[in-house]
Amino acid sequence: MINAALMSIQTISALSFAISGQNSRGIIEVAALQRLHDQLHDYIGSVAYSITGACAAGKPNLHVSVTGMLNVRCERCLEPFAYKIVISSNLTPVQHALPDLMDEDDTVESIPAEDMIDVIALVEEEILLSLPIAPRHETNVCSAAGAATKREQRSAGLGQLSVLIKESNHFDANQE
Repeated sequence: MINAALMSIQTISALSFAISGQNSRGIIEVAALQRLHDQLHDYIGSVAYSITGACAAGKPNLHVSVTGMLNVRCERCLEPFAYKIVISSNLTPVQHALPDLMDEDDTVESIPAEDMIDVIALVEEEILLSLPIAPRHETNVCSAAGAATKREQRSAGLGQLSVLIKESNHFDANQE
């Protein structure tokens, strides 16, 4: 569900939006972000976004900010945890006739200067790009990480025992 009262614009022309210095803010329910569903534990909550257009040094620019909390699944223990989203990115609208500008500077993120861009799809894309490939709890919080540490400690203890046995066998062979 999209909170229409809090969402001012649903589609934008990236180039016109940037050149005219427009601004759009809103809140999107996580349940409305369909492409994110495979990455999430549940679809509870919402994300706030802001898109601000500007021209800097004669170049159009869109500043996209997204904040919120998503419930993702830890890849180690498979338990859910809250993942804080804080995104701030600058996108340069580029016309299809200017592919060289896209390759010019790797630090500049570009976006096609299409007629209309879906704001929800743009916000969702920024979230997808910011998510870790394998989300995990902090090591001291994750139950699977604690179990792995205990296994490592046991393995280390057994490794030390095998060294002692070898040394003992070597010592016994020298005694004879």
